[in-house]
Amino acid sequence: MPSQFSLSTIGEYSVKIWISEINGGADNDSTNNELSADVQAVPFIPEHNLVIEEASGTWCGWCVRGIVYMDSIYNAHPGSVIPIAVHSNDPMENAVYNDGIQTIISGYPSTVIDRKYTSDPDEVFSNYNANITDFGFATLSIEAVVDENRNMTAEITAVFAASLEGDYRFALVLTENNVHKDSTGYDQVNYYSGGPAGSMGGFENLPDPVPAADMYYNFVAREILGGFTGEANSLPPVIMANSIHDYTFNYTIPDEYNAGEIKAIALLIDNQTGQIMNAKATAFIYTGISELSERKINVYPNPACNVINVSNIKGANVQLADMLGRVIHEEHAGSNSIQIDINNYKPGIYFIKVYNGDTVKVIKVLVDM
Repeated sequence: MPSQFSLSTIGEYSVKIWISEINGGADNDSTNNELSADVQAVPFIPEHNLVIEEASGTWCGWCVRGIVYMDSIYNAHPGSVIPIAVHSNDPMENAVYNDGIQTIISGYPSTVIDRKYTSDPDEVFSNYNANITDFGFATLSIEAVVDENRNMTAEITAVFAASLEGDYRFALVLTENNVHKDSTGYDQVNYYSGGPAGSMGGFENLPDPVPAADMYYNFVAREILGGFTGEANSLPPVIMANSIHDYTFNYTIPDEYNAGEIKAIALLIDNQTGQIMNAKATAFIYTGISELSERKINVYPNPACNVINVSNIKGANVQLADMLGRVIHEEHAGSNSIQIDINNYKPGIYFIKVYNGDTVKVIKVLVDM
């Protein structure tokens, strides 16, 4: 219809469309001559972030397609795509998250788009274009603070653009990047090896399986606080437009997780439909630990043999890389110093990389046996 309606007042409106004089008035059935819908005028349009949950596993040879496409869509749209890799039946599985995703998918690999529908990972770019402009319902913000004992407090705040009534919930997801462990279960089965299945981001040039020593997994779902469907009663049953609601989650980060690589992701979930309405991701804020930029990092002995000691690094992340830039050791420093065993490394020049957030310090060290 050429006419536009200006809804200048915030609130709900009913719209009715009907037709008359059908077939010159010969239509005697008037029960199907009209349609109606309810619409809502809102005070603002929230930014919408698209959540893509990837069902994956190291045992799944086709799942390297998910690895490639999840990295690609995030690199193309880092400000509006929130990728979450939900592992199943491998060492990175989170049982609660995996059980939830199993109720949605029918096979591997699969990507779940805002929990509205599933698709193959190679469709994520078209999924993005089709769904990124969806109405986000609320503007979300999140502050995740971690103390020196790895205790996290994450407060989610939502400013709602629309009035809602029903069962709406918050959940908090923790994902970790660059998950790497040279041990059984971290080898990635690779059906693209050798190229008969076509090219796939370089995996066609890698063996089957890809050794764990060469694999770094991104967006790994470590925890979902509030459960797969969100925390019950974390939001009231009646929400008014322009109202502000918040909720706080608490968690202690396990020592085996690299806290410097973890993101906290707030999910706004409609528990009536199961869909994710909006989301927001953030990195941790550390307290009780001095800024990395203010510290003098000590690496000794240098030259080194047997071990390398790195000190004044509490709360930071430490990597040891070779001359080619390959990371051969990494860990999060829960205490003020760590010791790296280098007995199995060849003599030569290596680099200690210490980082926390956007601050990075690199120290060259000579390994001399």
